[in-house]
Amino acid sequence: MGVPHEIWLNGPICAGKDYVAAALAKSHGYWYLGVGQLIAGELEQQYGLAEGYIYSAPEIKDRYRTALQNWGNKRRAENPDYWLKAWTVARDKVPNCPAVQPSCRFIREAELAAIRNAIIVRIVTPAEVRERRIAKCYPGHTAANDTNDAESEVLRVPYHVELSGTLPAIDIPGTLFAVIDAWRASNRPLITPNWSTI
Repeated sequence: MGVPHEIWLNGPICAGKDYVAAALAKSHGYWYLGVGQLIAGELEQQYGLAEGYIYSAPEIKDRYRTALQNWGNKRRAENPDYWLKAWTVARDKVPNCPAVQPSCRFIREAELAAIRNAIIVRIVTPAEVRERRIAKCYPGHTAANDTNDAESEVLRVPYHVELSGTLPAIDIPGTLFAVIDAWRASNRPLITPNWSTI
């Protein structure tokens, strides 16, 4: 049925969202920009850092993790659509390129994805794998002690299909496109998580 024009990835910390996005960018030329990179860009300007510095290495990103969360929440408190508008402005500069947004973590983001006819993909990864990734990327941090707003809402976001966050990078595009094609053929609606169990 063809390559989806826009894919938004959903899942908790270290599920593999950036990994999947990078695989799509490499294999199919997807334009790849997440809200986290937009937040980092503003922080880099605020602190006089080089563009791309915060995301240049896991230990640097970890050092700025709290600042990134606080900056993102501050802007969101000032205007709930701030990051959605910033992402849309950046995205609309490359309208003909397929895009992957690796951080669909809030209900409002899912609403924008729906307006844009994007496919929302929940990245599913076993808890023990996520905890190993967290320990590597964010020493001293665990999924259980993450109280950031994004982590509390991420599993409430409706989605179209699921994809394993443990697939080899080479298998991601083909597997994802097959899952999306099967979903399209089935005419199933969005999967809305059972809010009473979250």
